[in-house]
Amino acid sequence: MKVSSKVPANYHQTNLITYLAHRFTYLTTAEWQQQVEKGRVWHNGRLATATIQLAQGDEVGSDVPDFEPPAANFGYTVVYEDDWIVGVDKPAGLRVHGNGRFTQANLIYHLRHHHFPTADLVNRLDAQTSGVVVVAKDKETLRLLHEQFATQAVEKTYLALVHGIIAPASGQIDLPIAKQAPGQRYSPFVAADLPHAKPALTLYETVAAFATTSLLRLWPKTGRTHQLRVHLTAVSHPILGDNIYGRSDTTPRLALHCHHTSFTHPHTGRPCHIHAPWPADLQAIQSAQTVEISQI
Repeated sequence: MKVSSKVPANYHQTNLITYLAHRFTYLTTAEWQQQVEKGRVWHNGRLATATIQLAQGDEVGSDVPDFEPPAANFGYTVVYEDDWIVGVDKPAGLRVHGNGRFTQANLIYHLRHHHFPTADLVNRLDAQTSGVVVVAKDKETLRLLHEQFATQAVEKTYLALVHGIIAPASGQIDLPIAKQAPGQRYSPFVAADLPHAKPALTLYETVAAFATTSLLRLWPKTGRTHQLRVHLTAVSHPILGDNIYGRSDTTPRLALHCHHTSFTHPHTGRPCHIHAPWPADLQAIQSAQTVEISQI
């Protein structure tokens, strides 16, 4: 498999190996070092050496070994479509976009290659979060919808199964969110009043309370990364199946679902509502909680 790239300005004077590991993440730094040593990397048409410092506009390429795409759940459903917009009900176990070995094993790649060649993601969900993903069919629609998301003119409703019985039964969580380790790409987030924290607000209401868990309806009023997961953990009611912020439990997936997304249609000016029903796997988890309380 041949890959190539033109070096952008932000990588000017970057070492070749560092650039390759950042740009083509399906190989590690050590594996890219080996690719160079085997003569499988070229720089501006010539075989590359590991000590090269890149300049903006340089051409870098490689002939890398093919690899098997990782498993992905492509059981998504198109729940809304018009001339400009597609609404997808994404299952858990599917990334919305790809990097590394997930270059093809993701939602937007599959949509473009099987259904909508010009599709672009308007919003994103974590791989293990199911529910509504909005997709634009053209760049102008994408731009107009991004403006609505950026100005918080879009209302998103989530459903989540959480540990414990939250009190009061409805209310808000108003806690700033920050990275635990600023500057580290994969650092988790925390609800804390740190200098680099950003305001975050979540509204919630209890839909049902069981013996040791609750089903909540959630409205994130800001769009911070992992906001719902971080906020619910901060108030001691983490989402079931959250292996980053939550408690150790046997839930097979993150019990979080984007149930409904509403916005003003950028071309018709009318309200647009996209709905994704509570999925079967979360219904099964909820039913187990219902059985539990009935046995008390």
